[in-house]
Amino acid sequence: MKINIAIYFMLCLFCSAQQNTNKSNNLFFESILNHQKKFSYDIEKAYLSQNFDKVDQIFKNFIQERLINKKMNNFEWSRFRAQPKALYDIKTPIYLHTRSSWCLPSEGEIPTLNKLAKKFKDKLRFVVLFWDKKSKMRKEGRKYANIIDVVYIDELIYKNDYTIKALKHVLGVPVVYLIDEHKKVRLIDRPTSTPFHFDSETSKEICERLILKQISYIIEN
Repeated sequence: MKINIAIYFMLCLFCSAQQNTNKSNNLFFESILNHQKKFSYDIEKAYLSQNFDKVDQIFKNFIQERLINKKMNNFEWSRFRAQPKALYDIKTPIYLHTRSSWCLPSEGEIPTLNKLAKKFKDKLRFVVLFWDKKSKMRKEGRKYANIIDVVYIDELIYKNDYTIKALKHVLGVPVVYLIDEHKKVRLIDRPTSTPFHFDSETSKEICERLILKQISYIIEN
């Protein structure tokens, strides 16, 4: 009887461990960090051989196979002009755009985000996250409409290295994440990059087409 109880107890522990492992595997940050070594090795190898098409394909495969439909972890940020203190404070689908002040967007990107944030205000929350000090992101942050949540994470003082490692150091900047109301990541993409010689209106049209396509992954236009 004692042996049966011991076996039962061990089975319970095993099942619990399996459930915790499965839960962990469904989380976004864990999925990135668990597979980052091979991903980083493959990316570096392709870069060194100057096979940039392969670099792009490795990145896309990593996203599709390891990250899409994973549940985004909750994380906090510092607020520049925003109400929510953390990702899970937002209950609607989210358009999360991560960037840095030194990486300038295409000319039409910010006006287009401002326009679409107003258009979809009842269906979608737009968040622009700067990986920067407040003093460095302030000028760029003021360019966004008030309806957009502008936040930042200062790597030098922010204590949650887990967030920085997973989102910034592995996936880089700038990156766009489309996150549904259940916090599952439906799309990971790069912002549009238009040539500098394009006029403002052409750049806006190109940006709007891409952003509308991105948005369509979580809401119907």
